[in-house]
Amino acid sequence: SAINEISNIVIDFSGSGIARMKDNETQYFPSETVKSAENVDIGEILMVFTGDGSSAIMPVSVSYTLNDKDEKTVSVNLILDVEEPEEDDSGSGSVDTSKYIPDIFASVPNNLELSAGKTATVTMSLKNISTRSSAKDIIITPLYQDNSPFVSIRVLSEMPIKQLLTSATADVKFSVDVDKFAAEGVYPCTFKLTYTNAWGDEINPVERTVYIKVVNSQTNCNLSLQLPPDQNASAAAGGNFDLPIIIKNSGSLAAKEVKVSITGMSQETFTLSSGTGRKDFRVIYGNESYPMTYTLKASSSLKSGSYPISFVVDYVDEKGTAGKVEQQVWVPVAGKDGGITMLEIEGITPSKTTVKSGESFDVSAKIKNTGDYDIAQIKVSADGTAAMLPISQNLYVISNLKKGETRDITFKFQSRPDAERGGVPITIKAEPVDGGENSSIARAISVFLDSTAEGSKEAGKNVPKIIVSSYSSDPTLVKAGERFTLNMQFLNTHASKTVRNIKGSFVVTEASNETGSVFSPVESSNTFFIDSINPKGTCEWSLTLYTIPDAKSKTYTVTVSF
Repeated sequence: SAINEISNIVIDFSGSGIARMKDNETQYFPSETVKSAENVDIGEILMVFTGDGSSAIMPVSVSYTLNDKDEKTVSVNLILDVEEPEEDDSGSGSVDTSKYIPDIFASVPNNLELSAGKTATVTMSLKNISTRSSAKDIIITPLYQDNSPFVSIRVLSEMPIKQLLTSATADVKFSVDVDKFAAEGVYPCTFKLTYTNAWGDEINPVERTVYIKVVNSQTNCNLSLQLPPDQNASAAAGGNFDLPIIIKNSGSLAAKEVKVSITGMSQETFTLSSGTGRKDFRVIYGNESYPMTYTLKASSSLKSGSYPISFVVDYVDEKGTAGKVEQQVWVPVAGKDGGITMLEIEGITPSKTTVKSGESFDVSAKIKNTGDYDIAQIKVSADGTAAMLPISQNLYVISNLKKGETRDITFKFQSRPDAERGGVPITIKAEPVDGGENSSIARAISVFLDSTAEGSKEAGKNVPKIIVSSYSSDPTLVKAGERFTLNMQFLNTHASKTVRNIKGSFVVTEASNETGSVFSPVESSNTFFIDSINPKGTCEWSLTLYTIPDAKSKTYTVTVSF
């Protein structure tokens, strides 16, 4: 018969379960070529037994090339001579297998992030770090905690896990629903594990906690009123006029039971000419806006100028919390005051109708000479109240404004970081330098100050926060009596503020009865200093720690404070 020959031999131990190669490789590559009916010594393969004594079968896969053309794979079961567990000390000859306890370590990827208001599938790795027993019939049960952002956790993988050999790893998938109102941060997620050892002895249930980062791009409802960008409201004393208004929700979450009420109507200023002073909306979703129109009448006693009209917006947010926004809209009125006005402010245009705390913006105005003569000098000033700080000059002098001519003026403002939320009037006033009492004119607009964009301006709010954005240890599994390196990354969550002169410390809340703290810094202390972290910036920090020899095998929580 023909002689067959096998070459390119690969011996794969990755599925062996109860043993591994001593050099931690999974495959062995003999260089020999073997002919049929021939025994060839391919050398020794040093192995480490990792079983618990409950099984003596070691599966091995062998792949090779037959006659330099056909690739083949075969699987064989090697039967090892495995010693039985030692008898107990009672002299009865029985074996106490209950002392062989598997130890399961749980972890999730360091870069795992879940989004508030979303459902995500998470993969958690379970590793049996015991060298004495495999774990069988593992059942995982989520444990819900008060104030946790994880409102629903469902295990997707088939339960129970039939077996987890020593040093083996199994992945478990579970679905997590995250509360839409969750604040950004790193949160614990705890599970209860019940299982038996290799001989069927029940092990006391254990709890394992993993830490998951939550990010939140959702913003609460944020209602404001503004004039349409392509429409102007103006009135004549004693006449009716339409006031077009847009209500806008610039948040991402909805506002419900919205009631917009016009307030402060009086015979001396403005009154309703028709309709009611309230508009109702069942719900205004995030980033939605709706137009409204009020028909009003201006008092015949009003002089030329700009006058405020006040509104109150009542609503309920998605949490069920009632809220209120008070805002003013300014309307220019042409009065019947008998004066001779030589100037007209044709339009006031802000670069932004809504500004955030500390944000800068422009206000432009057109000044027109409507008189019969040229005007030598005109003073133009802008007033943004205490809430708006001028960052350019707030007084301009226009020279030689000819009859019928129009000039453009631009003022720059910045909102105060501590200013209250609401509408802020910006008044533009123009008057000839040598003019009389009735020769000046003033007009105002309203800019909405959204001081809650970075958080409420109450004490203690809008303060930069530092979180641990990621962490790891080297080695991943820390051993008692040995050193390891703890690596952490800190994140400044504030969008605009730099944090400086940072002093931090860490502590392990659990301790050993004999020697105190489980982890001790090597050649350093548990206090550290960071010069600064830029807005949305990160800082890396590493520390070498020593684990006390009598530390119990479990997961420990390290608390970092600033």
